[in-house]
Amino acid sequence: MNESTVFVSSVLDALKQLVEHKRASLNGTAESIVARSALQDGMFDELGISVENTVDAQKMRITAQLSTQEHSVVVSLAERWTSEQLQQHFIPALREQITAWLDTQKGDAFWAHTVVVQLLYPAQFGPKLEPHGILLVYRDEARAAALRQRIANYMDSALWQGKHPPKDLDVMFLLQHLVCPQLYTHIDAAQIERACKAILELSKVSPKRLVQVRNSMLHTLKRWANKVFLPRYFETVEPLYGSAMFFSIVPDHDIGVRNRTAFVQEDQASVELLAFIAVLILQFEPSYSRDTGIAYLNQAGELGYQRAYDLLKTGSGLIDPAYTRLTTDEVECLANDVQAQVHIKIRQETASAYAAALRFLSNVLEQGFPHSYQIRLSSKAKAVFPVPKLGKGKTLQFFANAAQYAELHAELERYAEVAMQEYEWYSDQENEYCAMPGSYAVFILALANERYLPLLQRYLQQVDDEHQMVHQQFLKTLLETQGMTTANSAIVVDGIGRVNGDFKAKVASVFEGEQALQLLLEQSRKLDRYAVQTLVYFIWGSEAALRKVHKQAVEPQKALLGELLTQHAQR
Repeated sequence: MNESTVFVSSVLDALKQLVEHKRASLNGTAESIVARSALQDGMFDELGISVENTVDAQKMRITAQLSTQEHSVVVSLAERWTSEQLQQHFIPALREQITAWLDTQKGDAFWAHTVVVQLLYPAQFGPKLEPHGILLVYRDEARAAALRQRIANYMDSALWQGKHPPKDLDVMFLLQHLVCPQLYTHIDAAQIERACKAILELSKVSPKRLVQVRNSMLHTLKRWANKVFLPRYFETVEPLYGSAMFFSIVPDHDIGVRNRTAFVQEDQASVELLAFIAVLILQFEPSYSRDTGIAYLNQAGELGYQRAYDLLKTGSGLIDPAYTRLTTDEVECLANDVQAQVHIKIRQETASAYAAALRFLSNVLEQGFPHSYQIRLSSKAKAVFPVPKLGKGKTLQFFANAAQYAELHAELERYAEVAMQEYEWYSDQENEYCAMPGSYAVFILALANERYLPLLQRYLQQVDDEHQMVHQQFLKTLLETQGMTTANSAIVVDGIGRVNGDFKAKVASVFEGEQALQLLLEQSRKLDRYAVQTLVYFIWGSEAALRKVHKQAVEPQKALLGELLTQHAQR
């Protein structure tokens, strides 16, 4: 037995042992797991093999990887392998033996209809296998044909004629199959887009269900874009560390198109799908994903898909134009969901103009416009917002102008209810001025009338207080203008518990009277020590400042302040 045969045999042994370990770790048999969905065809479609030098020049380590598990063996050599030996003898023999081994696994639910085997080895052994270290692609054509028929039957019954929300697993496997290059030679972008829209429509039975489906859908589609399609035309980088990232291939946006001349007509559908995925990201994912969506559109444009650039200019077209455009004698509004911008031009500075603009914002948000957006305002009015130190921006300016009209409160309330969404932000404010959509409308209303305090309470419960601070300035303003009242005390104290612990509002003058102090104590008795400390710091600036006020106070305020100091020290 020559050394090449021994080496190949060692690789096969490592693979077989790895598979047995993986089978033993499954939560059930492969057949029972696959039976969860009619669309699941096998479980694993990727195998990894790496060959690397060891400290001992006469030994090499072979590592086989399947999913998150791996198994390594060390093989002794008579002498270090050369590039010629690896390329001319070892790789062809390994490809032949692994193919023969996989032949014995045909029909096993453990494997998918197609198995991609990747081989990585040291640079001293010559150039890597192309593309991306793929040693071989093993296909079971009979299984693939049967699966394609099951997919067609499923789409006809469950989507085109469907009346119930599809199952999560069915959605995941369906989309994985539709973008699988080993299953379908050419992407059918129109069919995938139609399927996605049908799935979303059928899943509207509840907001929670809709979010789950969107997440599953986009996870699968982005994986196809990053791993399968973009690497064909853009340079890729391999992970710097972590064997679990063995198969991850991420587009390098800085390098650009690698081989424009290689772009073939059948890939036009893939570019269309890339643009559709970008639109879904921009429409449904949080603001931190917007860069990915914009990057996909720019990459599609680089590959010659002009509509990608048009989408950046005009919007996705997924929202009815009746909701994205408004033109009257008083106001002009245009919403672009791809750029997440609303252009508002106030032609006449009237309450009715701002009312129309607010209705426009509420309506377009209800139609799926991104909640993280900004207003590009054209207006002669330069009103000052009733809460100071909230930064600068056209979005803030719009609401400052709208705040001048008391008759707009109903429209502001409706807008706030629609716009508020945790982890979303007005995109023209950064750092300490970040504000959840609806913030400015809530502030205007809560300062104007106590009837909007329940709205303020709902707002504070949604605020991401780890990343937003503007409500600190608002609470300071609220106390300075309204004081501590029976109606607002619980909400104000709860809000102060959501501020940065270092923020000093220094509103001690608000609590010079007995009634305000009594209301403060009623709420503080419910708090833990840390929350009481935050309360003291917010109002007086420090415990020392509170002690000074206590020392100078007269009864009954002195006793009330003393109780607060006790809470601060003991809890």
